[in-house]
Amino acid sequence: MNIVTQVMQEISKMMTDLYHQAIQGEVDFSTCIKTIRDTMRQLSVDLGEDLCTTIEETLFESPGRKARYRVHRSHDEKTISTLIGDIKLSRRYYKDKQTGEFCYLLDDYLSLTPHQRVDLDLEAAIYEKASKHSYQETIDSFEHIGIHSRQTVKNIVHKYCPDSVTLPVGEKRQVDCLYIEADEDHVAYQDGKNREMRLAYVHEGYKENLGSSDRKALNVRRIFTGLYEDSEELWEDVYYYLDRQYDLAACPALYLSGDGAHWIKKGLDYLPTQTRFVLDPYHTMKYLRQACVGISTEHLYATLHRWLHTGEKDYLQDYFKVRLSDPSLPESSKQTLQKVRRYLIGNWDAIQRQRDPQYIGCSAEGHVSHWLSARLSSRPLGWSTTGAENIAKARAYDLNGGDLKAWVRNQTKTEERERRVNKLDGRVGRKYARQYEWSGKVAILHYSNNTRSRQVFETIAGY
Repeated sequence: MNIVTQVMQEISKMMTDLYHQAIQGEVDFSTCIKTIRDTMRQLSVDLGEDLCTTIEETLFESPGRKARYRVHRSHDEKTISTLIGDIKLSRRYYKDKQTGEFCYLLDDYLSLTPHQRVDLDLEAAIYEKASKHSYQETIDSFEHIGIHSRQTVKNIVHKYCPDSVTLPVGEKRQVDCLYIEADEDHVAYQDGKNREMRLAYVHEGYKENLGSSDRKALNVRRIFTGLYEDSEELWEDVYYYLDRQYDLAACPALYLSGDGAHWIKKGLDYLPTQTRFVLDPYHTMKYLRQACVGISTEHLYATLHRWLHTGEKDYLQDYFKVRLSDPSLPESSKQTLQKVRRYLIGNWDAIQRQRDPQYIGCSAEGHVSHWLSARLSSRPLGWSTTGAENIAKARAYDLNGGDLKAWVRNQTKTEERERRVNKLDGRVGRKYARQYEWSGKVAILHYSNNTRSRQVFETIAGY
């Protein structure tokens, strides 16, 4: 009995049993669907294994194979985990009569690499899942596969590092104003150190027509993230995107926002000359609160806030001078005030630009939390350098509209596999292809009305 007839009989039996159980009230809808799903999954595994066995036998009987390869060993087994379950292969190990090299011809024809144990589509699904969930949750979410180790997930994560810079852009746009915001996440590593996972993103302001919701959402166009220990590389990537996507000469205003860190301000050396740095209002208010150390009154905070945002720099400097000259001020409070003075006065011009009519604020802290911290640092995790960066880049690639699964598949398909047998004898191929022909009757469908199931089987088998 060939595999196609066997599959059709299994489906017929399953459908008949479910039909009788359903009309007798023995099963509910969910049970029917689960039974169909599990049965079809197992039948899919059987079809996959049978197909591989048939290809192996075709290769074995090929005159082309016999002329160049001799069998060195038989019945070598290999299991490949796939989205539908584990596929077990039985192959012959061949020796090339000309070169003396050994190979599995079946692996070459199916583009299976040596030691491969995971199908490419399953690898892509695991990588995408791991970018959002822990390694254990990732592996637990895939049923019916023989992989249960977090180490396998880690190996897959370390294998891929998508780069959002390679994503295509549309036609060049002309906009009145562009915003670039930057911040970093502090990620804990297995060596006991914390490192910055840097984030920068480009947006065009608020989205329009959000319906009845009062919440505002940014029109984010591109996200960049990574360790970027050399910040020059980050800003070169940002500028490369801006130059491809926008007519920068027609854009009169660009704002770069952040907390004033040196690596953020360095972006001014790479971004268009019309770019102006604006200090993040969140950090402005944070340091202004600290300026009130030792005097916890809202009146003082309101006064300092007014001086800061009306450009009364002299008043603010006099305040720090008076506070720091107080002999009763604790040393810790004095150090805090000195730090706040350096920060606010040192970024005075960047703070004043917050009042520009086109400036709409900065939400980098919130985006770091959602885009990076949610996976990298909001839980007590210890990352490797490669793992953290590859996860961050995977999340950015997905947020930028990239198809992460397609990217993983294309990474492998770009490397052409050399086929050791170029041509099979046509007669051998036709002989084995005939075993997949099928003609027969499925009882429950043969006597049924013109239902959806009957239409599907008519399409499959010309029933």
